Amino acid sequence: MMLYEMDMALKMLLLIKTGTMKSIFFFLLLTMGWNIAISQQVVRKGVTPVIKKKTTPVTFYNTGQLNGKWQEVLRTNPGSSVAVNFNDTLLMNFNRNKVEIRDGISMNMKGDAGIDQPNILNAAGDVYTIKSISGNTMVLDDGDYVHRMQRTRQFYYEMLGKDSLFTEKYESPVTIELKDLPGKWVVYRRQAGPGKVSGENLIKSIQINSFNSVDSIKGEVVIYNADITRSFPAIFLFNNGVMTIITDNKTWNFNTYKANGKEFVFGNSQLLYYTKPL
Repeated sequence: MMLYEMDMALKMLLLIKTGTMKSIFFFLLLTMGWNIAISQQVVRKGVTPVIKKKTTPVTFYNTGQLNGKWQEVLRTNPGSSVAVNFNDTLLMNFNRNKVEIRDGISMNMKGDAGIDQPNILNAAGDVYTIKSISGNTMVLDDGDYVHRMQRTRQFYYEMLGKDSLFTEKYESPVTIELKDLPGKWVVYRRQAGPGKVSGENLIKSIQINSFNSVDSIKGEVVIYNADITRSFPAIFLFNNGVMTIITDNKTWNFNTYKANGKEFVFGNSQLLYYTKPL
């Protein structure tokens, strides 16, 4: 047995000297290295490789950030930065978990306010996605429009000659300066006379364009009735303290009481309209 082992050892040494064993040994090392590299790249069947992606941090909001009065200052379509015209200014007044909402003209709703994390605002039954809150600016998306809201101490209708609205009486119509009228005028307050105004197509806003003649002008009137809002092309006639609005569906005759560029007041004994420029 000893002779056999010695003989094998001598043969191995001889192979190494001739280079044959070196080649075999080198080939075995390469084969082992390749197999190890391949085994490290194999992914088990049915397993999806994990790919790390950069994710945007989610911003969480709370109702404490909403306390106070918010007034809409800009409205756009989703995905667009172009402003759209609106006359139903969104106003929100938050007080902890309560909110009062109005469209700036007529509708007034009160209810609970809460946030479904991270950014879904439930306000008196209306649902908004909070796009951002930064300082005194808040951006809300209701699915139809994106509303840019500004925090304010007072809503615009609270700042427009509040004292004069309740002390100034309009009894006699006056001839107004027509130069102060071109533009869009939004109704921010109505004052009804004795009795109930029913079956009335209430005016939400009027648009007065450039004058075509001394006392007539083309424009638009926006009305609503039973929560339905409609707009109509209109012709406005002015004569001795009377404004006549003519559309294909209806004609109104209103006395004019005040027009100073900042406020336009018109109406009759049943209903007065207080408007401001948009």
